[in-house]
Amino acid sequence: KCMFKDNILIFFKYLNSNTNILDYYLILLTDDDECQSLIDGIGTLKNKPRYAELTFDCIDKNNICISGPSSEYTVENITFCNNIVLNKIFYGCPGVGKSYNIDRTYNKNIFRTTFHPEYTYYDFIGSVRPQIDYTLETPTTSYTFLPGDFTKALKYAIDNSNEVVNFIIEELNRANTSAVFGDIFQLLDRDDYGYSKYYITNENISKSIYKDINTMHIEKWLGVDVQKHQVKLPNNLNIIASMNTSDQNINALDSAFTRRWDMEYIPIDFTKLEETIIIAGLNVDWSIFASSINEKILDSGMMNAEDKQIGPFFAKKSTLTDINLFSNKVLVYLWKDVFKVNKSIIFDTDNIKGINSLVTSYLDNPLSVFNSDFIKSLNL
Repeated sequence: KCMFKDNILIFFKYLNSNTNILDYYLILLTDDDECQSLIDGIGTLKNKPRYAELTFDCIDKNNICISGPSSEYTVENITFCNNIVLNKIFYGCPGVGKSYNIDRTYNKNIFRTTFHPEYTYYDFIGSVRPQIDYTLETPTTSYTFLPGDFTKALKYAIDNSNEVVNFIIEELNRANTSAVFGDIFQLLDRDDYGYSKYYITNENISKSIYKDINTMHIEKWLGVDVQKHQVKLPNNLNIIASMNTSDQNINALDSAFTRRWDMEYIPIDFTKLEETIIIAGLNVDWSIFASSINEKILDSGMMNAEDKQIGPFFAKKSTLTDINLFSNKVLVYLWKDVFKVNKSIIFDTDNIKGINSLVTSYLDNPLSVFNSDFIKSLNL
């Protein structure tokens, strides 16, 4: 809005939450090029700063002190997030509630991705891809950097410096983490305030996350040189991951990677179940059945025995209470994965020779698939 002919007056109102003092800032642009640049910039700005309110109400133009031209601009009163954020991995055996615990604790400003064997650095960070403009008379092709999952979360954190942002990675070790993180690995080393200790230089990431934002704000906040495309993690971006311990053989995490994370083991706790669930066919409480399975696993002496246990949320109630679903999901999993080396630990291998006989026998006579020792442990 033009307050004076060919000039633009910008009026900022800022409430300091620490002192509860309302501060006012005025900027007068008298240069035509600067005015046009500002108008063009505001017109394309998608994420306006939340730490300032732009208003033109109740301005007494007769009582305004306008200073001379100055190239200096301070950002002393910009509010930043005061929370100390972290890199954290929640791990444990299948079904202990890792994702549930993450959702309950980190439930605001969530960006989520799931790692898998085909997930790459280009999915995580982004890549340069061809873009065809069909609006022109002659369609033209340009090459543009399209941000990946992590870069999008980082951009949002940069744009919203007074908010905590949670980037969640499910199944962390199902991808090649070293290849996926690439140069971002360096940024995981954070100081006591949550900032990256060291910066990386990445032009594509830099141009993507610093677009449409005040450069001086970024340089003051993160201590980087934007012109040199330096990148750091801010102190308002949590990186939270989940990992099944039974999946560690898929892609082992090296010590250099894991030492940059806080680790929290989620124990097996059947008291988390809100109700008693009776298994179809066996007529046994699910918590008793699963606890007996876990005891057999630990007593077996099998390799990585602790990782092969099952948690209270391994199967849904609808699965446990359906005799067909239970046999095909839970029993087949125990047969193929948990007790694949020594099936006789819980199964009656004199009568059960394979998956076909396992499923059909359970549907006909559920107790017939287990050996007497395991049946005794169920108090049947």
